[in-house]
Amino acid sequence: MVVNNKFDLADTSAFRYLLQHAKKTEGVMKTSSWILAIILLCNFAFSQDMSILPAQKDAILVLSAQNGFTNASLDQWLTAVYKTDLNGLSQTTPER
Repeated sequence: MVVNNKFDLADTSAFRYLLQHAKKTEGVMKTSSWILAIILLCNFAFSQDMSILPAQKDAILVLSAQNGFTNASLDQWLTAVYKTDLNGLSQTTPER
């Protein structure tokens, strides 16, 4: 439709289709965003209670050996400071 020598997009069927499609996907996008946010939040919250990774244990052992700790003395130090041994460490920051 031409109004005042200008093309009126609101009256074209293609524009109406795009507008309706955008309104339909808007709700889907909001829902998807909420689902993604919940998944990320749960992943962060629950992953913190997992034990440290094997590579992290290896790195701790190598660094402690370089600083003069034996496996037994490292476990004693960890128990005194964090109240757990190397196998009991988790990804959370423990309270001292």
